[in-house]
Amino acid sequence: MDVKELGFELAHIGINEPDAAAGKETADTLCALFGSPAGRPRAATLWAGTNLRS
Repeated sequence: MDVKELGFELAHIGINEPDAAAGKETADTLCALFGSPAGRPRAATLWAGTNLRS
């Protein structure tokens, strides 16, 4: 199931974390919850799909 199958769309959600390990854990959880592939890490952010950022 992906986000659109749930009946909504997201433009962007950002979650601030204290360090990279916590950010990766959050991104991995969001990927699992929303069925999104992991995005490529950029600078100080990790992505879950294209619209969820940790």
